[in-house]
Amino acid sequence: MVEGPDRDALLGSLREVLGALGGLPAGAVEVHTLDSLSEPDIPVVRVVTGGRGDDDGPAFGPRADLRLAEEDSSDPDSESVDVDGAYGESLPEQLDATLRMVRLARRHRDDPLPDPPGQIRLSPVDGHEAVQTVFVGSQRRTYRLRCVSGVLLVEADTRRVGRLTPGQTVDVEARQLQVAATEPSEGRYIRLRT
Repeated sequence: MVEGPDRDALLGSLREVLGALGGLPAGAVEVHTLDSLSEPDIPVVRVVTGGRGDDDGPAFGPRADLRLAEEDSSDPDSESVDVDGAYGESLPEQLDATLRMVRLARRHRDDPLPDPPGQIRLSPVDGHEAVQTVFVGSQRRTYRLRCVSGVLLVEADTRRVGRLTPGQTVDVEARQLQVAATEPSEGRYIRLRT
């Protein structure tokens, strides 16, 4: 068991590394120290080509779904890296640690449609109305539509039932649901289970 200054140094280093990952909420990380009798599985780190350059700034947007890659020794662009001693000296055995990431529920955002909504993209040509079908079926279904840009004209069962401008949403139940536009327009939609 690691105690005293060694434990504080280890936890401080872990906090610094996790802080560099950015924006992890409290409780998302658990740190467990291992006693010197246990033998943890030492991961193999592979460096692959591609990705962001060293001079690229931070990227903002939704967090990526991270997963462990399958073992693939046939990849010619990868190499194994021994992390023991990567910082000039190896850590004493009693400072080994296990890190477990806990996935938290997403927080609601301003967008009233959850991920991933369907995409609406209309680009009229030569002043003609552009149309996109959202749903056609024998049973009525309810969809929530949201206008992101332009103006969306909503048609339910061949009747025009609404006009949406940016930020507006509408719930529509129909056997045939289409959106139309006379100017470049974008929107989102999702099926509501009622």
